[in-house]
Amino acid sequence: ILYNYAARLGEVVTYVDLDIGQGSITLPGMISAIPVERPFDIEEGFGMSAPISFFYGDITPSQNPKLYTRQVQNLANAVKRRHELNKNAAASGVIVNTMGWVDGQGYVLLCDAIDAFEPDVILVIAHERLYSDLLNTLGKKHKNLQIVKMPKSGGVVTRDSTARRKAQSNRIKEYFYGKTGDLCPHSTLIPFHNFKVFKTNVG
Repeated sequence: ILYNYAARLGEVVTYVDLDIGQGSITLPGMISAIPVERPFDIEEGFGMSAPISFFYGDITPSQNPKLYTRQVQNLANAVKRRHELNKNAAASGVIVNTMGWVDGQGYVLLCDAIDAFEPDVILVIAHERLYSDLLNTLGKKHKNLQIVKMPKSGGVVTRDSTARRKAQSNRIKEYFYGKTGDLCPHSTLIPFHNFKVFKTNVG
């Protein structure tokens, strides 16, 4: 909703999706950022804008929290570099969608993402404890940060695990086959000896 309002006002806000479980820009298992030049279209999505994406490789950051934090920092740095080259996008700002895991290690990862993107305003929707924790953790650390508590919109329901898995499957199918099923993906067999496998320094 926020980036649609911005687009209608002629702004080119950057939308960042850190929720690897759903992948609203590309695929589940990736974090991405994309400039929003027009309101979101239910048929075409974000259109042809080129996203910045970093691969994580799982649908939960609990499998490798160090890698997740590293990729979030890489994405934040990439967004900042893009804004250095595009003053209009920099002036329009960034809207970041975080994941829903906010307990224990999830809360630590959320705070790491906040440090990486350095927001001016955080909107906490219908989560009293998270709002209180953020005030206590970040209130003194970030002097100019506003943390705003908001109610859940009427009619919004929490999706259960079955609904989330179905949404993940639909996103993957849409990525390869297109929103209208007009794409025709195919497989190519490559001998294993042609591959080189590397391990990153984040284990």
